[in-house]
Amino acid sequence: MRQVDMYIDMLRAENECLVSENIELRELTQANTGLEQLQPAPERLEMMQPKKTFRVKSAILGALFYIGLAALVFAVYLFGTGNPTGPPRDMAGFSAMTVLTRSMQDVIPQHSLIVTRRVDLATIAVGDDITFLMPNNTTMTHRVIEIHQNYANTGMLGFQTQGTMNDRPDAEVVLEANLVGRVIFHNLALGRGLLFVRENILFVGIMTTLTIAFVTAFVMLWKFVLKKKF
Repeated sequence: MRQVDMYIDMLRAENECLVSENIELRELTQANTGLEQLQPAPERLEMMQPKKTFRVKSAILGALFYIGLAALVFAVYLFGTGNPTGPPRDMAGFSAMTVLTRSMQDVIPQHSLIVTRRVDLATIAVGDDITFLMPNNTTMTHRVIEIHQNYANTGMLGFQTQGTMNDRPDAEVVLEANLVGRVIFHNLALGRGLLFVRENILFVGIMTTLTIAFVTAFVMLWKFVLKKKF
């Protein structure tokens, strides 16, 4: 009987040992399974790594170059006079032009860039600076000094204007139909810069292209060569 008890105890000990080893094997198996899930297969890893990173970045930089060049051309087009005897170009109610005379020198110096905006006629008041079309189809920017309702029975508003440097009002009253917009911004430095661009458009275009090309080349060199070395 004693030998039987000893045999049973031995079997129980071996069973506990096997159970313990089984638990350890199960934990190792679960750990390996989780690791395999975290680590993609070589084929999947190869697919996850972009093969055309360099081409994509080059395409982006190239797009930025052409965007910058288009912005330059657009700016020259928008602010350029084009037809000097025609109305200014309009974009969403905004127009931009440069001042050619000194009739508003104390307020808006000659060669200043001005930006006008189409506004509700009822909001225009005495003291506002407005841009309007002249009879010869050129533009003028002067200050409103008087407003006439139903001017000369035309059913339109009439704006009496005067240059702040002039001694007398303008000879012609500006009808609302000839109003381009109210001045909302003016800057002499920007106007001079724009004038330089107009007069040296070829030089500015070449320098801008070379500058953008240099910056693009430097960025690509840094990203794909110098950055790896340092």
